[in-house]
Amino acid sequence: DATQPTLAIGVESGRLQLMRHEHDDAPVLIDTGLIASNLKWATNGTVLALAGSYGGGQGSGAREVAMVQFYSPYGPHLRTLKVPGAGIQALSWEGGSLRVALAVDTFIYFANIRPDYRWGFFGDTLVAAYAQPERTDATVLFWNLTTDERTVKHLHRLLAIKATGENCVI
Repeated sequence: DATQPTLAIGVESGRLQLMRHEHDDAPVLIDTGLIASNLKWATNGTVLALAGSYGGGQGSGAREVAMVQFYSPYGPHLRTLKVPGAGIQALSWEGGSLRVALAVDTFIYFANIRPDYRWGFFGDTLVAAYAQPERTDATVLFWNLTTDERTVKHLHRLLAIKATGENCVI
């Protein structure tokens, strides 16, 4: 999406500013509540990962929890991944944006990322959306499993796919 933020600025206090360009008048502002240590976009630009720790509050039983928070480019929080150990020193995305590597204490952890795929099944047809690196819109595949006929459509601003019985709504 040409209008999605691609510039992320993060500070140690856990505040993020997501911008479309350096002169963006309406940036997305996020207060994560973490003490941030690392910030990385997924290689395909669809997810922002923020590594850090949460203090856990006051008291003698409170302890720091290391975690990674995942955000969409528009600001909504997607998931939180808690990690054993004292703190995350480094974070890196795998080339296909489906795994992250985390350096925690003297260990390296790998986490698989399962995106929420948009798909549905109606009649004898599977409909599924996916992104192609050379395109900014969504590619939607209609695949009739009985006849093996496949049709591809390209749609801008695809939000969801819902299907049941003999009907599909995109």
